[in-house]
Amino acid sequence: MFIFVLFVLGLVFLVSCDSSAISLPTETKESIVSTATPLITHASTPLPSIAATPFSEPLMTENLVELFVGQERKDGSGSIGEAPYNNDHTGLHTQPLHLAFHDYKLYLFFSFKKSSSEVLDALLKQIKVSSGVQFEINPTDTNARNEVRYKMDIGEFDQTMTMQFGNTPEIFIFKAKPIQISLADASSDTPNLFFTGLPMGLNLLASDNQTITFVFSEPIDPAFNSVLPNIGEWTDDSHYTIKLSRDSFTDSPRIIFNLKSQRGNRLKEVDSYLNIRFFKERSWFNGGTNKEIVEGPRFRFYDNFIYSPDKSSYVANTYLEGAFGDEGGGYYGLVLEHRKKPAVILETANHIAGFPPKLQVYWLDNHRLIYNSNGKIQLYNVTSKLKTELILMPDPQKGYINNFTYDPFQKKLHVMWIKFDENGELGLAQLTHSLYDIAADHVKLIAEEPYKSESIEEYKYQILSLSMQPVKNGFYWTKVNKGSISTEYIGNNGVKDQAKGRIVGVSAQGVYLLDEPAYGKEGHDEANKRKLYYWKPGTAPQQILLPDNLGYLKAFGQSLSAQSFENTNLNFRFELKTNKWFPLNKEETTTTVPYQDSMAIYQQG
Repeated sequence: MFIFVLFVLGLVFLVSCDSSAISLPTETKESIVSTATPLITHASTPLPSIAATPFSEPLMTENLVELFVGQERKDGSGSIGEAPYNNDHTGLHTQPLHLAFHDYKLYLFFSFKKSSSEVLDALLKQIKVSSGVQFEINPTDTNARNEVRYKMDIGEFDQTMTMQFGNTPEIFIFKAKPIQISLADASSDTPNLFFTGLPMGLNLLASDNQTITFVFSEPIDPAFNSVLPNIGEWTDDSHYTIKLSRDSFTDSPRIIFNLKSQRGNRLKEVDSYLNIRFFKERSWFNGGTNKEIVEGPRFRFYDNFIYSPDKSSYVANTYLEGAFGDEGGGYYGLVLEHRKKPAVILETANHIAGFPPKLQVYWLDNHRLIYNSNGKIQLYNVTSKLKTELILMPDPQKGYINNFTYDPFQKKLHVMWIKFDENGELGLAQLTHSLYDIAADHVKLIAEEPYKSESIEEYKYQILSLSMQPVKNGFYWTKVNKGSISTEYIGNNGVKDQAKGRIVGVSAQGVYLLDEPAYGKEGHDEANKRKLYYWKPGTAPQQILLPDNLGYLKAFGQSLSAQSFENTNLNFRFELKTNKWFPLNKEETTTTVPYQDSMAIYQQG
C-alpha cells in the first residue's frame, strides 16, 4: 500500500501503511535513471485557479529552494556537507558538481516551494540516481513558509555515483580520503611541530617570524582556495607559504582553510582550522646542578621529557588543547626526538586526565619504549619505527586500565584494571592486578588476581590512579580502605610493611607519603589537615615539614618539589637532611616543574 499524504489548506493528514520509511525503487536501463512512481503522493482538492488550467510539468530550478548533501560518521555525528542550494533561494549551481564522500553514510535534505500535491509529486519523480543504488525519501517537516522538507538517505555504492534533480546539473559523488596537509620542511633543525588528528583542528607550534610552507596532497582549485587571514601566497596549486608573525593576528592565532581540490575533494572538517602557538625562549635545567640542559631547536616546545637509558633519544609531551566537558585534563602531543634527526610524532591527541599531567613513558632499552595512548598501552620500536598495541581496553572481564608501570629491575609490566558495576558506582568497582612479560612485540600474562582495595576519586570526575612503584629491593602498592589511603611495601624477600598516605616521591632508601583527607571528605581542601612523612619500611614514618602555603607535591630526583599557593611561579625543593624547603627559583622567573619519577628537571621562561 502507498502512503498518501493529504495537504488541505495547510492541514496534514497521514494515512497509515506498513512503514513510515519510503523506499523509492530505481530502474536499471540507464546509468542515470528516474525513479518509478513515488510512494509519496499528494492528493488534495485543487484550488479553482489550478484546476482551471491544464497541468504543465514543473521545472526543478523554479521550485527547488534547498538542497544539502551531507555525510554522517559512524559515531552518528554529522560532518560538513555541500549546499548547492540554500534556504534563502540563492546559490544555484549552473555546472555539474563533484563532491567527495569521506565518511560512513550519505544523505540529502531538500525543500520545494509551497505547491500543490500534484506539483510536489511531479518534482519527486524528477529525482534521478545511479542504477542499482538504493535510497529512501521521507518528509521531515515544514518551515515558516510552509515549504515541505525531505530527507533522502543513500544506500551503499561503489566508488562513484551520480544523482540529478530535474533540470539542475548533475551531482557526481566519489569516495576519497580527505585532503591532507603537511609541512614542506621537516628536517632535524626545523623549529616547529605540526600536529594533525586533533578534535579541535590542526595545531602548529612555532617560533615567531618564521617562514612556513604548507603542502596539500591534491592540487587546489584556484576558485576555491580561501585562506583567512590571507597572510601568505600560493606558490603553485599545492603549496601555500606564509611568514608567521604574532603581529599578523588580531585575535588568537588561527588560520581557516576553505579549500576544494580540482577534482572536488575537501579537507576533513576539523582540519580546516589551524591553531598556532608561538613559543618564546624556554630553557630546561638540571635540578641537581642547576645547569642548563641543551637539546635541539624544538626543546622549548615540551612540557616534560624522559631520556632513553643512553640519553641519545628522549620522548616528550606538549600541551595542545583542553579537554571536553567534564573529562578533565587535556590533549597532548607525544614526540620522539633523536639528536640530529627529524622529530617523530608518536601521538597527536593523547588525552591525559591528571593535572599537572604525568608523562607515562617507560624505556625498555635504548630501542624500545612503552607508553600510555588514551588508556591503551603502546610499544614503539625506535629502530624499526613500528608501533604495536600491547594491551587494549576495555577488557570484557577486567574493564579499563586504572594505572600501569614497568619494573626495570624484574623486567615485568604491571597493569591495574578497574571494572564498574552496572550502575557505575565507584565504591563497587572491581580491581584486578595483572603481571606480564614483554617480548619483542607482544606481552605474555604471567599472573592475575583480584586487588584488595577500594576505588575513590582523586578530585571531581577523576578516579585515583592506584600507585605501583618498583624499587630495587621490592615494590610499593597503594591501598584504599574505608576511604583512607595507605601504602604497602612488599620486599623481594617477602617482608611486608604498611604506612598511612600515598606516594608522592621515592628515594633510594624510602618513600615520601602524603596523608590527607580523601576527596569529598571533611578537611580535604584545608592545607593544615595534610601531613607529610618520610618512610623507610621496617621503621616508623618520620613526619617532615610541610608549610601551609605549599602544594602540588611532586617527585624531584631523590627528593620533592612543591609550588607556592600565593605565587604559582615560585617553586621549592626539599632537603631531607635539614628538613627544610629551599626556593628553586627567583620570584620574577617563570618556572615549571613537571611530574617525574627519577629525574630532577625544571623549566624556565
